[in-house]
Amino acid sequence: MPSFTITPEHKITLPGMGMVTGTVTYSNGTSDTLEEPGEEAEIEDVTLKDAFGTDLDPEDILEVGTRIAALEDAIWEILSAQDAADYAAYAAELEALAEVGDHKDHHYW
Repeated sequence: MPSFTITPEHKITLPGMGMVTGTVTYSNGTSDTLEEPGEEAEIEDVTLKDAFGTDLDPEDILEVGTRIAALEDAIWEILSAQDAADYAAYAAELEALAEVGDHKDHHYW
Protein backbone atom coordinates (compact mmCIF):
# COMPACT_ATOMS: atom_id res chain seq x y z
CA MET A 1 0.00 0.00 0.00
CA PRO A 2 1.22 3.48 -0.76
CA SER A 3 2.09 5.89 1.98
CA PHE A 4 2.25 9.65 2.25
CA THR A 5 4.45 11.68 4.58
CA ILE A 6 2.82 14.73 6.12
CA THR A 7 5.28 17.54 6.79
CA PRO A 8 4.74 20.87 8.55
CA GLU A 9 4.61 22.54 5.12
CA HIS A 10 1.33 20.70 4.42
CA LYS A 11 -0.30 22.44 7.40
CA ILE A 12 -2.78 19.63 8.00
CA THR A 13 -4.83 20.16 11.14
CA LEU A 14 -7.27 17.77 12.75
CA PRO A 15 -10.14 18.80 15.02
CA GLY A 16 -9.05 18.74 18.65
CA MET A 17 -5.47 17.79 17.74
CA GLY A 18 -4.08 20.78 15.87
CA MET A 19 -1.41 20.46 13.23
CA VAL A 20 -0.11 16.94 12.60
CA THR A 21 2.92 15.39 10.91
CA GLY A 22 3.86 11.80 10.18
CA THR A 23 2.89 9.00 7.82
CA VAL A 24 -0.43 7.93 6.37
CA THR A 25 -0.86 4.56 4.66
CA TYR A 26 -3.76 4.41 2.23
CA SER A 27 -5.34 2.25 -0.44
CA ASN A 28 -6.02 3.66 -3.89
CA GLY A 29 -9.32 1.83 -4.19
CA THR A 30 -10.46 0.00 -7.30
CA SER A 31 -12.74 0.74 -10.22
CA ASP A 32 -16.08 -0.95 -10.75
CA THR A 33 -16.15 -3.98 -13.00
CA LEU A 34 -19.08 -5.76 -14.60
CA GLU A 35 -18.81 -8.49 -11.98
CA GLU A 36 -18.03 -6.51 -8.82
CA PRO A 37 -18.38 -3.01 -7.44
CA GLY A 38 -15.22 -1.02 -6.91
CA GLU A 39 -13.73 0.00 -3.60
CA GLU A 40 -13.30 3.58 -2.42
CA ALA A 41 -9.82 4.88 -1.70
CA GLU A 42 -9.32 5.03 2.05
CA ILE A 43 -6.79 5.65 4.77
CA GLU A 44 -5.65 2.36 6.25
CA ASP A 45 -3.25 3.42 9.01
CA VAL A 46 -1.63 6.50 10.49
CA THR A 47 1.50 7.22 12.47
CA LEU A 48 1.13 10.86 13.42
CA LYS A 49 2.50 13.36 15.91
CA ASP A 50 1.02 16.63 17.08
CA ALA A 51 2.82 19.98 16.96
CA PHE A 52 4.57 19.18 20.26
CA GLY A 53 5.99 15.90 18.94
CA THR A 54 3.62 13.72 20.96
CA ASP A 55 2.63 10.44 19.29
CA LEU A 56 -1.09 10.36 18.54
CA ASP A 57 -3.20 7.23 19.01
CA PRO A 58 -4.26 6.01 15.54
CA GLU A 59 -7.69 4.99 16.90
CA ASP A 60 -8.29 8.58 18.03
CA ILE A 61 -7.99 9.58 14.39
CA LEU A 62 -9.33 6.62 12.41
CA GLU A 63 -12.43 6.13 14.56
CA VAL A 64 -13.49 9.76 15.01
CA GLY A 65 -15.58 10.86 12.03
CA THR A 66 -14.55 14.52 11.98
CA ARG A 67 -10.85 13.71 12.29
CA ILE A 68 -10.70 11.01 9.63
CA ALA A 69 -12.82 13.16 7.30
CA ALA A 70 -10.49 16.15 7.76
CA LEU A 71 -7.44 13.96 7.21
CA GLU A 72 -8.91 12.31 4.10
CA ASP A 73 -9.93 15.66 2.62
CA ALA A 74 -6.45 17.10 3.15
CA ILE A 75 -4.58 14.02 1.88
CA TRP A 76 -6.73 13.55 -1.24
CA GLU A 77 -6.39 17.26 -2.08
CA ILE A 78 -2.59 17.10 -1.82
CA LEU A 79 -2.35 13.84 -3.78
CA SER A 80 -4.70 15.17 -6.49
CA ALA A 81 -2.59 18.31 -6.85
CA GLN A 82 0.56 16.19 -7.12
CA ASP A 83 -1.06 13.97 -9.77
CA ALA A 84 -2.19 17.02 -11.74
CA ALA A 85 1.32 18.51 -11.60
CA ASP A 86 2.85 15.19 -12.71
CA TYR A 87 0.37 14.93 -15.57
CA ALA A 88 1.03 18.51 -16.67
CA ALA A 89 4.79 17.92 -16.63
CA TYR A 90 4.39 14.73 -18.65
CA ALA A 91 2.08 16.45 -21.15
CA ALA A 92 4.57 19.29 -21.54
CA GLU A 93 7.35 16.77 -22.14
CA LEU A 94 5.29 15.01 -24.83
CA GLU A 95 4.43 18.34 -26.45
CA ALA A 96 8.10 19.36 -26.52
CA LEU A 97 9.09 16.04 -28.05
CA ALA A 98 6.32 16.28 -30.65
CA GLU A 99 7.52 19.75 -31.67
CA VAL A 100 10.97 18.42 -32.50
CA GLY A 101 9.58 15.21 -34.00
CA ASP A 102 11.17 12.95 -31.38
CA HIS A 103 8.50 10.80 -29.84
CA LYS A 104 9.95 7.35 -30.42
CA ASP A 105 10.04 6.60 -26.68
CA HIS A 106 6.41 7.52 -26.14
CA HIS A 107 3.26 5.69 -27.08
CA TYR A 108 0.28 7.56 -28.44
CA TRP A 109 -3.10 5.96 -28.03
